[in-house]
Amino acid sequence: MRNFWLFQILQFTLFCFIIVHAEIVLKDEETPEATIPNGKMFGSVRNSRSGRRLYSFFDIPYAKPPERFALAEPAENWEGVLDASMSKSQCPQAFPGLQMDTMIGYDGSDDCLHANVYVPEDAVKAKKTMPVVVLIHPGMFVFGYGNMLRPTYLLDEDFVFVSFNYRIGALGFLTTNDDAAPPNRGLHDQILALKWVQNNIAHFGGDPTKVTLIGVSAGACMAHMLMLSPLSAGLFSSAILHSGTALSPWAIEKHPVKTAQGFAAELKCPTTSNAEMIECLKKV
Repeated sequence: MRNFWLFQILQFTLFCFIIVHAEIVLKDEETPEATIPNGKMFGSVRNSRSGRRLYSFFDIPYAKPPERFALAEPAENWEGVLDASMSKSQCPQAFPGLQMDTMIGYDGSDDCLHANVYVPEDAVKAKKTMPVVVLIHPGMFVFGYGNMLRPTYLLDEDFVFVSFNYRIGALGFLTTNDDAAPPNRGLHDQILALKWVQNNIAHFGGDPTKVTLIGVSAGACMAHMLMLSPLSAGLFSSAILHSGTALSPWAIEKHPVKTAQGFAAELKCPTTSNAEMIECLKKV
């Protein structure tokens, strides 16, 4: 098992990805500005592998800061101009050590449901409408963030590239199989992100009818699950799965409620009532 997880980590470090834009203007040579229905933002300029200039926008909210163990809701409008020039957010997570049986750190914020968008500058200036690539990041369902894989190589071509954070670990997938903690919140986050893409990507030069998911490892498992789910119908047109499917034996929690109760017991929370258990976990 240890070798499997080490393989997964080494595998996704080999990948680089891409990005693209549309209803965008330049405030100055290094500060692109974009406007979507939720508000205005300014980003920054990055470069592709070949040196192509990319307009980059980070940490765009696609959902409200979520209540713990509840389904997320669409983002609200913001006032002023959003600083989207740097990637700063990630969902709460612990970081595994090299032995995979210890954790070496903890970071992240509940206010993490944000998207990143990259767009080639020359394609924007040419007013091209480009296909969209959406990355679902890897991380064994317990760590990772949207901007961990960049579109350095992909955006040598004309694409709009989107990545996003989604809730992971207990906050994304612990469930009581009832209203106290609905199942698969991390997947619901992804559906909300894909709805955001449908509603907003045209403002960055993307074609919402040509959206391709790319999933790596755990991200591939979830991309496959989204292919099978009626809740994501019409949100993307194709998918690329790398090293994972919905049938992967490590992708499914076979005893979710028992696992949740064991997790709660470790944290000294009651386990006889789902509602009381989740209320206790919210305070941890």
